[in-house]
Amino acid sequence: MRVRNVRIKSWADLLALEPQWSSDIFRGQSDASWPLESSLARAVRKGWSMGRQDEKDEVYAEYWSVSKFQRRAHYYLQHLPPVADYVAWLSVMQHHGAPTRLVDFTRSLYVALYFAIIDAEAEAAVWMLDEAWLMDCGCEFARKRGIETPDECLRDTRLENIYKAANSVLTDERAGIMRHDQAIESCVLLCDPVFEIPRLSLQQGRFLMQTSLYESFLENLLATGALAREKTWRKPPVTRILIPRSLRSEFLRHLEVMNISAETLFPGIDGFARSLIQKEMMN
Repeated sequence: MRVRNVRIKSWADLLALEPQWSSDIFRGQSDASWPLESSLARAVRKGWSMGRQDEKDEVYAEYWSVSKFQRRAHYYLQHLPPVADYVAWLSVMQHHGAPTRLVDFTRSLYVALYFAIIDAEAEAAVWMLDEAWLMDCGCEFARKRGIETPDECLRDTRLENIYKAANSVLTDERAGIMRHDQAIESCVLLCDPVFEIPRLSLQQGRFLMQTSLYESFLENLLATGALAREKTWRKPPVTRILIPRSLRSEFLRHLEVMNISAETLFPGIDGFARSLIQKEMMN
């Protein structure tokens, strides 16, 4: 499976992609050359630059950060996830700025576009993934782990089983650290967070979780294609929309008319303060 690249030259080019959006999720990145990766991978890479490099760095970094967060989070938070719901713990950690393997996506192309261009100094990118394809692959991954998902079941049941599979991966991985087991099969799972937060709701957020930390997020994503059944290949499942820096001001004006700005995406005065610079960028 390959990544399809689509370079747009105008707002009309972007709108021409609309028929493909019905079952997609999106992630905006302000530099098209950046890899699609987690905050955990970026944090560990910074450690590598200081001379600490090991193929298991991400595995151990996540293990210890989750353990420490679970021990001390009650000092700061009133409502905590169940101890064994590691996906929920990662969601909370991600929200509060801790590096995790989760990668933020959104149901809205326009929200992703905002995050792609607001700080862009070069060609930006919006990654577009077929959600139906991801769900089908996730259910197949869950089946391989003994979690059966009938084809005709409700969407929420399918998401719940994928969530269970994600937690089983994290549970097995934590146990495997102590036994020095080999890495788990590579895949990317769509995980709806159990603990909803206002900002995530405003941004129509979703989380994607890579199952193997021994490979990059993109390698996990491309390996996911091996789990797809033929019916899910209605269109290329992974697309990268490339946006020239020269279109930033025009696109921000369009987003402002659609009421998409820092003020609407970030609750409270912080969002209002961030929105002030956006108005200057449109001039």
